[in-house]
Amino acid sequence: MVETKTLTLKVEAVEPPGAPNFRFDSYNPPLDTREIFPVGAPWPSVTKTYKPGDSVYIHYAVKNAGDGAGTGLIKVTDLDKGTVIASYAIPTLNPAERFKTTGSGAYVGKMPDTDWRLSFKVTP
Repeated sequence: MVETKTLTLKVEAVEPPGAPNFRFDSYNPPLDTREIFPVGAPWPSVTKTYKPGDSVYIHYAVKNAGDGAGTGLIKVTDLDKGTVIASYAIPTLNPAERFKTTGSGAYVGKMPDTDWRLSFKVTP
């Protein structure tokens, strides 16, 4: 029997002073209302089973809800260790524009042999 571990994702958008204002958005509205989820998780689920050593890829969408154009950054933090394990640049987005990962998603890392709690924080 293969032992599986739990991957937990925390989503956080930081309100900046002034424009732009990036926030996580549903992945493919109006049909897909998920904001962040593992690649391969069947809709509408946000869960997927991982074995230790499996590569973890994530889909996310970000929208500029502010009044001005700007770039942003997503930091992925291991909540148990407090370390940043990945970061992703967001291209310049005008107000009301969205950016989302490609079909292959964003690589986060290898599933450890323990439960894994991750934080996704987006800032402009």
